[in-house]
Amino acid sequence: MRNISMAKESIAILAFLVCYTLNSNAKSLTDSDDCSDAISLDIGISTGILECGDNGTLQGSTSACVDPEAQGCMVGVGGIWYTFSSSISTSSFWLSGQYELFEGSNCSSLTQIADCGINQISSGSNTTYWILVGPQGVSVNTGPVTPSCGVINGLQIDSGSTCCSNNGETWIVIPITGASGGSQFTIVDVNDVGFTVELYIGCGFLVQRSTGTTTFDFESNCEDFYIRLSEGSSCGEWSFMQMEIPQCSNASTDCNAAQQIAQPVTNSGVSSCLTGCNAFICRSEGQGPCGVNMVWFEVSTDTDASLVKITFTGIEGEFILIEDHCTSFNNFPCTSFTEGDVIELAVNGNASYFIAVSSDEPSTDFEICVETEIQSSFCSESELIPTRPDNNLGNPEGPYCPGEKVMFTYTLDFTINPMGIANNCQW
Repeated sequence: MRNISMAKESIAILAFLVCYTLNSNAKSLTDSDDCSDAISLDIGISTGILECGDNGTLQGSTSACVDPEAQGCMVGVGGIWYTFSSSISTSSFWLSGQYELFEGSNCSSLTQIADCGINQISSGSNTTYWILVGPQGVSVNTGPVTPSCGVINGLQIDSGSTCCSNNGETWIVIPITGASGGSQFTIVDVNDVGFTVELYIGCGFLVQRSTGTTTFDFESNCEDFYIRLSEGSSCGEWSFMQMEIPQCSNASTDCNAAQQIAQPVTNSGVSSCLTGCNAFICRSEGQGPCGVNMVWFEVSTDTDASLVKITFTGIEGEFILIEDHCTSFNNFPCTSFTEGDVIELAVNGNASYFIAVSSDEPSTDFEICVETEIQSSFCSESELIPTRPDNNLGNPEGPYCPGEKVMFTYTLDFTINPMGIANNCQW
């Protein structure tokens, strides 16, 4: 009996060894059924990096061994390991198929973040991903995954249903039209089932999520747009409507081509105003030091100006004021404002100033007004303080007694500011 038992034990050990040493002289897919031998992702321009626009399939193998790292749908299923990181241009990606996705710096510090089915992953440019792929394989996309309903060209369809999809979702694609303006798209929840409606730009940048009937306004000549409809209480019918919106004619996303505000006359009490617009600004253009949907203005001061007052109507957000140039605004602070605020800043006479305005909620018609004044600048403040050591109860200002000791302390405070900020005191 002991000999038989030992024979069974030897056979079990031999089977274990064969699984991990088979084809050791020739590299094969099953050599990567261990995390330490993970294959670098190679479906785009850069090996090991998932770039914006990359789409491809990762193969599994029926010969792969079961992996002990599996925690979800891959438990008991043989898998092949792949690894990659995402570039800064890819804020999210989609996976579809049989897999478990992990993140971590190495194989000994893995955290599972998704498994099997269709999942959108919010990615970080400094994150390393590890994916264990089952025999059915995995599709990797930096654009939307095509569900069973198919991806619908939004410019050629005006109605549909999520009921045709076994996972209760539908994608609508709105390609770049090349139009000079913007578009408004409305998704109507016909059966009032509470669809989740999401709008994505380009490679997975989620810009809006809402429920039920939804309207989107956006620039139509930037990047492809994707709308995902996910079923609510049940699947249901939807309709799709499009309306073109004229482009802002009074917007500049380039500091070197900033809109010109007329020079105000100092101490006249009259503001120079200009109508602005920061709607339909392309995401790739309208990002700046303070935020998104950013547009530029320029104003010059006359000889007497030392203080500028800036007010905004019809918009709230952030702005930045820089002097003389468009290249070095990192040293200047961004200032938050709400509609009607009066922002006062010190300026120099005979100078040009560039103003960048941004807001999370874009405006098609806001107003910026600039007024200049003469400001009395105090670069130092002083104080003379007398004390009477011999007569603590006496009035410090006197009169003083003959022979009395009186101490005078003179305090001088200096103010030092960077050029163009506060009261222009430089020492």
